[in-house]
Amino acid sequence: WIERVHQVRRTFDGRVVVHADYRTPVAAARSRHGFHLVDRHGVRLPGLYLRHAAKSLGLPLIVGSSQPLPDVGKRWSGKELLAAISLAQLLAGEPYTDQVEAIDVGGRDPTGSVHLVLRTAQGLVRWGLPPGLECPIEPDAKKKKLLLAQVASQHGGSIDAGGRIVDIYDGNIFIHTSARGGGAVRTGYTALGE
Repeated sequence: WIERVHQVRRTFDGRVVVHADYRTPVAAARSRHGFHLVDRHGVRLPGLYLRHAAKSLGLPLIVGSSQPLPDVGKRWSGKELLAAISLAQLLAGEPYTDQVEAIDVGGRDPTGSVHLVLRTAQGLVRWGLPPGLECPIEPDAKKKKLLLAQVASQHGGSIDAGGRIVDIYDGNIFIHTSARGGGAVRTGYTALGE
């Protein structure tokens, strides 16, 4: 899984030293065949995993891509995977990260831009536009992280408010009463006390 070789040299004692940039898997992306490892640039790496095996890798799972599966060593086309990878890297290390079962890239906003969704075991969080592409339409990723933390603090650590649908993409917290449909309630608070 070498991205680029910088130098290959033989040392005085006969060893060969290779200086290179290596491709490291950062996520597993779903196709109709299963899950495939991808690096930070969205390049497909060798390997095919069923969902349970992919979950055991400890990597973020990406679902919902409409792009065709590339050959091994080729970049996944479109911006969907890169959007999910950037969100996964942004949320890495947060206390609620383990609640995210998958990042769904199948949604679109009214302009056709990728609308990211964090899928949990029983609910979901509609994040919105990818990190860095929010302004001026949505609040930035920093504020959205504050909103997620606020939802978790108000709902026993649960970012999906206990199996519900949570919208944070417009800068407010909007919790639907059931992940299976039903009504919705605007909570009336934001992380910044607005």
